[in-house]
Amino acid sequence: MIRRSGVKLIEGERVVLRLIEERDLDELYRHKCKYRREDVFVPRSVYSMTRLRRRFERDGFWSARDTWVLLTDLSDRILGCLYYFRPHPILLARELAYIVFEPEDRGNGYATEALTLFVELVFRTTRVNRLELNIGTENLPSVRVAEKAGFNREAVLHGVWYAPALNRYVDCYRYALLRDTYSNRDKSPK
Repeated sequence: MIRRSGVKLIEGERVVLRLIEERDLDELYRHKCKYRREDVFVPRSVYSMTRLRRRFERDGFWSARDTWVLLTDLSDRILGCLYYFRPHPILLARELAYIVFEPEDRGNGYATEALTLFVELVFRTTRVNRLELNIGTENLPSVRVAEKAGFNREAVLHGVWYAPALNRYVDCYRYALLRDTYSNRDKSPK
């Protein structure tokens, strides 16, 4: 196993995307638990500290199947995380997701800059041709992030995701960005 601790993957004007280190696990766990209960548009999943540690020990959250990276400010304060996973085994696509953990850090452009950097990182380091986002139609801040980062809305998926905090199924927008579209666009966030 290759240990990638301390690796800064890509740096922007205000944010850094870096690999998860062992010292980050407690804080990551706290945020994952907190937002499973409180955040309307974050899918619920069960993360035990044991499961997080095992995953870190196995591959450092960096694998062909799925990858997680931390979003920090330039002083290394953890702001959130981004990840991608393969939505279907035969597709050369990845679905991306992101969260800025604390409400006071949202609305400051961190997610837009981070998503733009993450897209660059994925296209630069993989053969993936298509990146996708599935965003609740009511999650207007995330819709703005996707559009500012250059993603194109392709479809509405009706009743595709159950939002426990709302106690109902919600519709999602499907956004996508293709490698050639990305390569031929102005890369500055809008």
